[in-house]
Amino acid sequence: MFALSEIGWPVLDRFRLGGLFALSPHGIFTAFGFLGGAWLLGRLAPRNGIEPEHVQSIVMWSVVGSIVGARVFYVLAHLSEFHSPFEVLEVWKGGISLLGGIAGGVIVNAPRARHWGYRFFQVSDPTVVALTLGIGIGRLGDLIIGDHLGRPTSWPFA
Repeated sequence: MFALSEIGWPVLDRFRLGGLFALSPHGIFTAFGFLGGAWLLGRLAPRNGIEPEHVQSIVMWSVVGSIVGARVFYVLAHLSEFHSPFEVLEVWKGGISLLGGIAGGVIVNAPRARHWGYRFFQVSDPTVVALTLGIGIGRLGDLIIGDHLGRPTSWPFA
C-alpha cells in the first residue's frame, strides 16, 4: 500500500561499553528529566511558600517513591509475565511505568507535605510544572529507543 508519509529513524537501544556494561538512552534521559524537574521545582516551590529544605526532602523522597512505584505498577500491569517472585526484582531486564512513578512520588510525599502544614495546591502547582519538564526530557529517551512508535499504517491521517 502507498503511504503519503513515513517517520522513522534508527533505533538506539543501548550504548555498549565493553561486554559487561550498557547504558540505555531511556535511562539517561529519565535521569536528566528528573534532574531538570528537580531543578525547576527548587526554583518554583519557594515562590509558593515552601521551605527550600522541604523541597530538597520532597525531591529525595520522590526518587525513592517514583522508582518503587514505577516498578510496582509495571509488575501489576504485566503480572502474567512474571513466573517467580525473584523476577520482579530483575529490574535490569526493563519494566517501569510512568504513571506508577508519579503515583509513587505522590504517595510518599503527600503525608509529609501535610505534616509540614502545606496545602495541596501549594505543593502540587509547582510540582506539576516541574513534572511536565521532567517528563518531556525523559520522553526524548523514549524516542531514541523507539518506544511508543506504533505500527506502520497506510491510513493517510496516521
